Formats: sequence, structure tokens, C-alpha cells
Amino acid sequence: MTDASLRDKFAAKSERDQALVATSLVIFVWGITPLFIKEATFIVDVPTVTFYRNLCSPVVLWVISRIVTGGWNFQQIRKCLLPGALFGFSMIAGFIGVHETSVANSALIGALQPALVMLVAPKLFGERITVAKVLLSIGALSGVSMVILAASSTSGASMRGNLWSTGNVVIWTIYFLVSKRRRDDGADASVFIASVMTVAAVVTLPWSLSQANDLGNMTTKTWVLIALIALLPSGVGHTLMTWSQKHLDVTVSSLMMLGSPCVAMVAAWLVRHEALDPLQIVGAVIVIACLAGIMVLARRRLDPLEATLGEPV
Repeated sequence: MTDASLRDKFAAKSERDQALVATSLVIFVWGITPLFIKEATFIVDVPTVTFYRNLCSPVVLWVISRIVTGGWNFQQIRKCLLPGALFGFSMIAGFIGVHETSVANSALIGALQPALVMLVAPKLFGERITVAKVLLSIGALSGVSMVILAASSTSGASMRGNLWSTGNVVIWTIYFLVSKRRRDDGADASVFIASVMTVAAVVTLPWSLSQANDLGNMTTKTWVLIALIALLPSGVGHTLMTWSQKHLDVTVSSLMMLGSPCVAMVAAWLVRHEALDPLQIVGAVIVIACLAGIMVLARRRLDPLEATLGEPV
């Protein structure tokens, strides 16, 4: 191994470590976001929150892009028509799914995304699916299922809502894979996600406008909450997630998102004093342990001094 190739491997490992830290921050940010949404929806309805959030998010993301890149690049919007439309339709399908079926069903169907990604990642990105990764994935999915089922009632489930939730996870998975491809092809993370959110806003605003009943009932508190929702999950979360995709296997970044329900559970307990079921705690511990194992696998994959863990499935 030459000195140059060794330096390249160490540089790749450093970027991988930074991406894992960034993704961990995304898990935290997306995990606490339901607290802001829940507070806002005590005052106005969900479509109103969605409408104003989608108005504010592109502005926040373009400001971040300006800070990061030093200029504007609105020409990229045309190149983001597909991922932006996918993002927008995913939001609409997800909202209808939650409205039409039980919270537990919607959340559990959404948690299947890593399994879909794992099915296509070897073909699309040449990723190695090892026995260790499969076992840790099964463990993480089992743990998050325990967290969701222990927290939510299954009443109110319907086939129509289940189908909308299934459509949402399929659309979101396609978006996730498309964004990974664009990042691998060299798209700037901040410009890409700002362009995507702009297109998504155009797609979703007519729908949310038609559904909203409280557009004129906004208060100072709801405006502050909307600003936080636009800044944290959109500005911080999606920007960091998009950036990290270039440096992580798509299976790893997808699986890491299973940590968000656990963060949401703890945040609700700390802030809103919601009760914790013992099964939720057990499930959260399983998820954290499995995600820690996945992070170890991800770090060692590019370690110049160690062999890749696991045998291909």
C-alpha cells in the first residue's frame, strides 16, 4: 500500500466519522421535532402547521446554502424536480396515512424503510450486506417496533390508511436513494436540499392550503414553533442528512434513522412527562445497542489497518 493510498483511506475514514456524528445529530433533531409540532397543533390544525412550515423551510435552507457556498444557485431547482416532487408527495401520503390509520401502524410501516433500502443497495450502490449488518438491522427493527407498539394504540387502523402509509414509505425510499445518487455524483448538499424543499413546497402548498382551517389563527407562540420546525428538522436535519449521505452507505444512514423514535420517547418523558412503558425502555436499549454496533461496522469498514467485518450474505 502506497503512502498516497494510505492517506486517502485515512481521509475517507475521517469523513466517515464526521458523517456518523452528523447523522447522530440528525437523529436527535428529528427526535425532538414532534414536541414542537405537538405544541403547535394544540393551537392550530396540522395542515396549517404544514402550510407555514413549507413556506418557511425553503427560505431557511437557501439562507444556509448562501452561508455555506457564498452565493445563490437557483439553477439547481430544475435538476431537483424529481427528488423535490418525491419529497412533497411523501409528505402528503404520510399525512393522509397518519390521519386514516392508527399511529402505530403508520409508524411501523415507516420503520420498514431500511429493509427496502437493504434490498436494493447492493444492486444500485455495490454495498456489501454482511451477516452482522443483517442481524443488527433485525435487532434495531425489533427494538423500534417495541417502542412504537408500547406507546401507541392500534385502534383506528384501516386498509386505506395502511395503503397510504405504504405508499409514503415507498416514495420516501425512492427519494432517499435518488438523493444518495445525486450526492455521489457531486451535488452540493446545501444547494441540493434547498432546491428539493423549494420544489416540495410547490407540490404540497396547494394541498395543505385546501386542507387548512386555521391559517388566520396563528399566534406569536405558533410562529416561534414554526420557525423552530423550519430551522431544526429542515435547516439542520435535512442539510446534515444530505451531506452525510455521500460519506455513508445508504443502508447505514437509513438504519440510523431508527433512533429517532427512541429520542422522541425520551424527550416526551422529560418535557411532557409522558409515561414510559417498561417495554419501551427495553426496546430503546435494544435499538441503541444495535445502532452502536452498526456505527462500529461503518467505522471499521474504511479503517486502513483493519479488515472489513462480516462475510457477504
